[in-house]
Amino acid sequence: MMVVNWSRLLNLKYVLAAILVTLLFSVVDFSQRVWIDSTDSVPTSTKQALDELQEIPSISQQQIESLITLYSKYDVEVQKLAAEQATKLADSGSIIRPDIGAQHGGLVDFYTETSQLRLKAVINQGHRFALVQQSALEGGEITWLKLKKGDTFDGFTVQELRHLSVVLVRGEQVVDLLMYKKKS
Repeated sequence: MMVVNWSRLLNLKYVLAAILVTLLFSVVDFSQRVWIDSTDSVPTSTKQALDELQEIPSISQQQIESLITLYSKYDVEVQKLAAEQATKLADSGSIIRPDIGAQHGGLVDFYTETSQLRLKAVINQGHRFALVQQSALEGGEITWLKLKKGDTFDGFTVQELRHLSVVLVRGEQVVDLLMYKKKS
């Protein structure tokens, strides 16, 4: 076991010089990281700080209104109100029909010019076909459609049959008729 004689080590000039240089660098480093020099340009008022910021771009009232209109279809309160109104109308026996051309994406209820469609099953027995419940908008008569790929009704063509949905296309309009709404 080696025994270190600290008093003898401290008498050495080189060791003392190394310790002093290390302490000096440590103090300088600490002062630069922690202490703030009073000569630094620190804003003294809020106005001065705001003046130094770059100008934030602003949008016009017309742009704000167009954004509100664009995102209003995602407003939860508006959707709840529309659902309540739809329930009241359904209880009274009337079927409300949205704009046919505005329907797109995944829908559980799909409206054509003459009827409301709901996908009930996609069956694969040798060949794949879909069973769709069709409720007439006038009179409410319920019929069943057996649709396969390529079939056309009310201007819409069956483009694809999936396990839980049917893709319907009319020109640029693409609707994915879902068997049930997926939870998000």
